[in-house]
Amino acid sequence: MLRRNYATAGYDRRHMFTMGWVYELPVGRGKRWSTSGVADYLAGGWKINGVFSAYNGTPFTVSGSGQSLRCNGCTQTAHQIAPVTKIDTERGPNKPYFDPNSFRDPLFYFNTANPVYTSGTMGRNVLYGPGFWRIDPAVYKEFQITERVKAEFRAEAFNITNTPRWGNPGSGSASMQLNPDGSIRSLNNFMSITGAGSLRYLRLALRTEF
Repeated sequence: MLRRNYATAGYDRRHMFTMGWVYELPVGRGKRWSTSGVADYLAGGWKINGVFSAYNGTPFTVSGSGQSLRCNGCTQTAHQIAPVTKIDTERGPNKPYFDPNSFRDPLFYFNTANPVYTSGTMGRNVLYGPGFWRIDPAVYKEFQITERVKAEFRAEAFNITNTPRWGNPGSGSASMQLNPDGSIRSLNNFMSITGAGSLRYLRLALRTEF
């Protein structure tokens, strides 16, 4: 089924933006706000840098029950029965990201008395999950201890805003429980986002050069 497997890579991101910056605070000896002595030692010479990143989400496949395909080693896809609509009002168990009424497991239409094994109408990796953004700042300063010895203090943060990096929605259409008329009785987390990553990390460092 080469035609059905032609799709974007699972790690594809349509848009990515990364911006870095470095800034030396105008405080200290010879700077706009000049200081000297202890004040210069404590407040002068500080620098800040960081990285801001923003990425689109990655693609995923809406799968279906393999019993309706009868193909060893194959992955069944779902039927798309309506335009795909993004809801995304709240994330968590049984809170859909895409409208689940747009999809059906092919097994729902399967006639056991007169079985017709067929692939779902959807392709592979046709939908994209949520993207993410993060800020990784740092502040640092060099201290001249002696003529030959100096130290650098750094305070760094990764994902300082503690913004979650959400996973893709649950994509197994076979997990839905349907009523005989096709209405949804239970989502069982289909099209719901229940996982996230990218925690906030803080790091302090002191490096001595001699």
